[in-house]
Amino acid sequence: EAPESFEAQFALGSFEQNLKHFSKATSTYSRAIVIASKAENPDQLTRALSELGTLYHNLNRMEEARQAFTEAIKTLRDPKSKKYQIKL
Repeated sequence: EAPESFEAQFALGSFEQNLKHFSKATSTYSRAIVIASKAENPDQLTRALSELGTLYHNLNRMEEARQAFTEAIKTLRDPKSKKYQIKL
């Protein structure tokens, strides 16, 4: 089993996506999202949600892509977000 660190899960998801192991990539990005949520890290959460949204888009799973991107945008409003903070 993969380590329970955000960076490890995110890198593994990207690796699996590049290998076209889309089901595994989806699960791995989902684990990264859980880790970022538990750590209350909006920057990591935004990265993982955006990548998951892109994966869903590439798989033509548009409703799931929209949901992931919508959640990513919501995290941009988090006052703890340093890297991606925007005002909408």
